[in-house]
Amino acid sequence: MNIKSLQIIVFVTLSTVALAQQRYQAIRISTFANETVGLSQAGPYVLANTQSGVTLSALNANSAGTFAGQNTNYQVCEGNASGIQSLASLVGTFAQIWAINDNGTMVGYSEAGIYSDNYQAFVIESGVAHRIPTLGGVSGSAEAVSTNNLVAGHSMRSNGIINAILWNGTKIADLGSLGGTHYFSNTNRTFASDAWGVNASSEVVGSSWIPNGQQRAFLWKTGRMSNLGTLGGNQSWATAINDSGVVLGGSTLANGLSHGFIYLKGKLFDLNSLVSGLRSGIYINYASQLNNAGQILANGSDGNIYLLEPIT
Repeated sequence: MNIKSLQIIVFVTLSTVALAQQRYQAIRISTFANETVGLSQAGPYVLANTQSGVTLSALNANSAGTFAGQNTNYQVCEGNASGIQSLASLVGTFAQIWAINDNGTMVGYSEAGIYSDNYQAFVIESGVAHRIPTLGGVSGSAEAVSTNNLVAGHSMRSNGIINAILWNGTKIADLGSLGGTHYFSNTNRTFASDAWGVNASSEVVGSSWIPNGQQRAFLWKTGRMSNLGTLGGNQSWATAINDSGVVLGGSTLANGLSHGFIYLKGKLFDLNSLVSGLRSGIYINYASQLNNAGQILANGSDGNIYLLEPIT
């Protein structure tokens, strides 16, 4: 085989690999200042922050149009097109809902007071609230729920260190860490890991810290936490995982800028290398939500929110 033939084979192989990666079309979602954009399994949604005359924040919605959030007094509420109702009697005041799935299951945390150290994770299923136990410490938070009601978040251990957790309804699992910790002075908390996404196969993603103090995105499955690496910088974090095992997150580059990433089949890709439709000079700097259809909700460097639609 001559050199030219070898070069052709290499070129074809690399082209095939490139074409095998999912690509996305960026669609800008314009909103007003009093609206919240999110992503359900049915696609993107835009919610007005004022519902039935009540101002809400941090709203989440599912495919049925049921939304959940909290009012300006940190009392959690749920609602739909017919109106809203308070959930404060279930979980108490000073609470936040982080996620809601298509079963209507909601997860979050509640605390005795807005500056309390003892916040507690909860899950609301079929209108009934359940406290999620801790790993032995005084506090915890539920931050993600899968399509089959698995819950991920974080919990304090008896030694005061906070680790990522997985709750299956009866048992809490300590997901461990990548060997380091980070102290947050604003909350007076020391984290070793935290979870922000979970899928129906009990795969969990989030952030952990390595011994040198740098943050790393992790994927936890079958009892093992793996470091997903970075896009060349010192920090990375994972924000979501769908039922196909695709992981979404962000990372710093060597120049310090942040880019969204997607992790697929053992490889980390800069989302900007897979996205078309952005104006010249604009890039995806944060990617936060992912559904089972492969749609991604992301923030652009221009301050706009984009739906990244898979190109078939």
